[in-house]
Amino acid sequence: MLCGRPELDCTQAPARFRMFGPTGRAATFEGIDRRSHTPIYAQIAECVRVAVARGELGKGNRLPSVRVLARRLRVNPATVVQAYRELQHEKLVETRQGAGAFVADVPADERAQQRTADAKRLARDVVGEAARRGLGRSEILRAVSDELVSRPMTGSGRIGR
Repeated sequence: MLCGRPELDCTQAPARFRMFGPTGRAATFEGIDRRSHTPIYAQIAECVRVAVARGELGKGNRLPSVRVLARRLRVNPATVVQAYRELQHEKLVETRQGAGAFVADVPADERAQQRTADAKRLARDVVGEAARRGLGRSEILRAVSDELVSRPMTGSGRIGR
């Protein structure tokens, strides 16, 4: 599940949708959902952001070419170009003429800031959805606390799956 939204699950995918980073773990675009209210280019960009934040993609890792990814996802190449441009604008991706798109060197402090921003965005989404369902503050806090307690922690202090 990506950003708390099951329709953006970019963690499980068949091999044809995977790209591999320095850890050998797969980053993927399989969770792209045409029915989502989130534009496809934004879903593609989010999959890359999450893969970088998780360490699945690192500096210098090549992203799939525009044509290859567009073909795999069955989208217009302009959609992939728009996603890559957004990532380039965020300085997360560098494009090299004739060579493709590569993950940029993102300093650790910037990655930490992005992780904090992602956590805030997730919290905002959860609180917004809970409010739509009529849940109160104490119910939300209790549910989140219970969920955090029930999850194992990794050696780096991150929440396990």
